[in-house]
Amino acid sequence: MIVRKYLSFHILLLGLTLAFILVSCKPSVPSKYLSPGEMEDILYDYHLTMAMADNSSDRAVTQRVYLDAVYKKYGITEAEFDSSMVYYTRHIDRLHDIYENLSERLSDEALSLGASASDINIYGAQGTKGDTANIWPGSRAMVLSQQIPYNSSSFSFKADSAFHKGDRLNLEFDAQFLFQSGMRDGIAVIAVKFANDSVASQMLHVSNTQHYVLSVEDRDNLLIKEVRGFFLLGNGSAGDAKSPSMRLLVLQNIRLIRMHVKHDTPEPSKTPFGTADSSSSNQPVHDIPTDKAINRVSEQQGNLQPVH
Repeated sequence: MIVRKYLSFHILLLGLTLAFILVSCKPSVPSKYLSPGEMEDILYDYHLTMAMADNSSDRAVTQRVYLDAVYKKYGITEAEFDSSMVYYTRHIDRLHDIYENLSERLSDEALSLGASASDINIYGAQGTKGDTANIWPGSRAMVLSQQIPYNSSSFSFKADSAFHKGDRLNLEFDAQFLFQSGMRDGIAVIAVKFANDSVASQMLHVSNTQHYVLSVEDRDNLLIKEVRGFFLLGNGSAGDAKSPSMRLLVLQNIRLIRMHVKHDTPEPSKTPFGTADSSSSNQPVHDIPTDKAINRVSEQQGNLQPVH
């Protein structure tokens, strides 16, 4: 009996030791790069200064002054920041975690500066059942790089009983590019499949740091039964794809707003495309499966990879 207890204790001890070794062996960030905590603090100030510089009459000069102040505050050089960003770009899962935290911190900062909770998370408090609700199913922030498969992020879900005939969907997000060189070419797509299996979609190019909105609407009161879409960062030119420089597209404050809209006199739509704040494709997509509609829009961009 004593021997059994002795063996059980040592087996348990051995198991705990192995577990500790496995946890300890988890790859860490090399010491020559900034730690995740340091990167989060620096990027927090980085995005605040970029937002302030956007409101300046001389944006480029103001950005330079503000960035130099950020580097000085943390006692680093621009080269050290850039090399660390390249490292995190190659380990995009770590960078995604950083931006998850940043999204919350930036929201808290806005609240502390006087913004109301409804300004920060408008429609969110109403849940997903109200007449106007945020039904976005994923993370409020994401980072895309030009490395496959981290160059795209897709979403897809079935409509529930809270959807009504005539609903309008607005996909909204804030985009910011962190590019050392190369062409800025992002794509955002949203597509809906109706009860009769027809499809409506909206696509726009993302090329500037600004707020974007894509809208698609059930104008014929057919009832939406499925919602799909994706975000994608293009490869740019052939030279861009081979370059080791940092090229990231940061998407924040992502929301998908569903609005119940009553159409007094339904009229057949000449095109299934809604309106957007940016340029969109004007080629209608009728009566084809949603996944093909998404891939068709993607393939129109030439060197961009369709999402399956």
